[in-house]
Amino acid sequence: MALVAGEMPSTETLHAAPRPAAPTLAGARRNTPGALFALAAALGVAAPAIVYFIPDSSAGLVAAQAVLAGAAGAAAVGLYFGSSLIAALQKAD
Repeated sequence: MALVAGEMPSTETLHAAPRPAAPTLAGARRNTPGALFALAAALGVAAPAIVYFIPDSSAGLVAAQAVLAGAAGAAAVGLYFGSSLIAALQKAD
């Protein structure tokens, strides 16, 4: 049955159409946890490196140290727990 412009499809037409499977975290690529962990490790190393390499010569630079290192550290923690969660979900799959 063809649809005419401006006409709503019937419920039979809607239910007959196949639906794609919803993506899940467990269905992510198998190398995703490793990639997330590698990025977390890089940010975990970058956080103290930011404090070490940015000089403490002004209040603005100290504030930049705090903001950048804090953001890198928070992102590293989030990525680490995200990689652990995805790895656990893939093991359960």
